Amino acid sequence: MQRTLSYFPVIPSYSNTPLTIKGYLKSRGYSAQNLKILKQLPDGILLNGAPAHMNARLSLGDTLTVQIKEEASSENIVPVKLPLNIVYEDEDLLVVNKPAGMPIHPSQNNYDNTLANALAYYFQQKGESFVFRCIGRLDRDTSGLTVIAKHFVSAGILGDLVAEKTLRTRGDISSSSMPNHATTFTPESSSNNQCLLPLPPAPEAISPMNAINAEISSPMSSDFHRNQTFLREYLAIVRGPVIPSSGTITAPLGRKPGSIIERCVDFENGEPAVTHYRVVEEKNGYSLVSLILGTGRTHQIRIHMKYIGHPLIGDYLYNPENQQSKSITTISTAEKVEANSRISSFQEPATITPSVLTRQAPHSNSDIPALTRQALHSHRLSFPHPMTGQPLEFVAPLPEDMQKLLS
Repeated sequence: MQRTLSYFPVIPSYSNTPLTIKGYLKSRGYSAQNLKILKQLPDGILLNGAPAHMNARLSLGDTLTVQIKEEASSENIVPVKLPLNIVYEDEDLLVVNKPAGMPIHPSQNNYDNTLANALAYYFQQKGESFVFRCIGRLDRDTSGLTVIAKHFVSAGILGDLVAEKTLRTRGDISSSSMPNHATTFTPESSSNNQCLLPLPPAPEAISPMNAINAEISSPMSSDFHRNQTFLREYLAIVRGPVIPSSGTITAPLGRKPGSIIERCVDFENGEPAVTHYRVVEEKNGYSLVSLILGTGRTHQIRIHMKYIGHPLIGDYLYNPENQQSKSITTISTAEKVEANSRISSFQEPATITPSVLTRQAPHSNSDIPALTRQALHSHRLSFPHPMTGQPLEFVAPLPEDMQKLLS
């Protein structure tokens, strides 16, 4: 693949600090690894049409050109014609609505049935090279939106946005970031861009941009995407009412002893994990829950919801059918002490009630024959475009199998 970007830096007249190519590109989100690769490419960096060193100084009226070239494709990913729902595509990224049951990338038992296989075929038909770079991977049986970077620069910038975890995804999210009431979700309303967190206005579809006019307020400005973040909102379905109806689950996660797949809450050796949740709707004995991650641990939502007594409907790993005979268990005295840090209200300090101090037993999935996977869907993505900084927002309506539980 080839991608050419032209920048026209505007240098403030009041600045006395020289601005180099390296400093400018870093302010646009380019990583040190990105710059290293670009330096190795013939004509990777051009200043006014001529090859230039990273330490070259920029002046008013300069044209800085970045030429990204990749000819190799991912090895061991077989192109396979599979259903592929591309929500958005430009020269730098794709947004895909992944169906449940499709793994993200090949593994020992999934060699030719993955999203990576489908994309390899897609790019093969276009006659383009393809390196698979998925930003924020989803479990095989989790449906919904995910992002694919089309080159190493966009991958690096988006990856950094995910890793930075700014205020809207951190555990220190403030109550002012949340609305005072739950939003009612219906399949029809999903197209109206309703969301439980305030987001930038949904932009009109953008066309690929080769020429980018960029003004830096200060030559030392270090973050082109400052105050912007990668936000993913999930929707999940659990049985019964969730009390309290909104809160933050704080419980470290680690590998379950004896299992290479399963994780568990582990206060001694686990890694910090934070999940913000809010009930959107209660219907037919189920609760539709909106969830936003403060951290990105494996199976985090599935484990945290089980931990507060509400495992996801259809979750074969954390809510198996053979648990239906278990009775309701009461949290121990030691766990009562931890409860306030485990579930805290967004609006005010947590008030622990008897309903919070009782875990509901995992429910049987046998009465839900239509749902063959965990009821978890990546519903909304919001992030700045990696190359232009323009806010992007995408919504994938609740899939049919989850809608049926609420209809």
